[in-house]
Amino acid sequence: MSRAATTPDEIAYLRDFGLRLRLLRVARHLGQGDLAERSGLSRVYIGALERGVNGPNLIVLRRLAQALDLTTAELVDERTLRVPPIRRPN
Repeated sequence: MSRAATTPDEIAYLRDFGLRLRLLRVARHLGQGDLAERSGLSRVYIGALERGVNGPNLIVLRRLAQALDLTTAELVDERTLRVPPIRRPN
């Protein structure tokens, strides 16, 4: 079974999530390395998530949320920190 192509809306969603992740990390005075250590993920992967290059799976979401002292729902909530979604031109 092949993966569905990523739509422009999905790409924007990943970028929005990455921005929220970065803002949440910075608000806690954590560097990417600190978050990586707390979550058991690599610093390179954290950077890719923050740039919207990669989309996290459920286990990664759980690890990130725990590392940031959030629930998984709070981590993915588009209203977190009242960050407006970023819409980039296609």
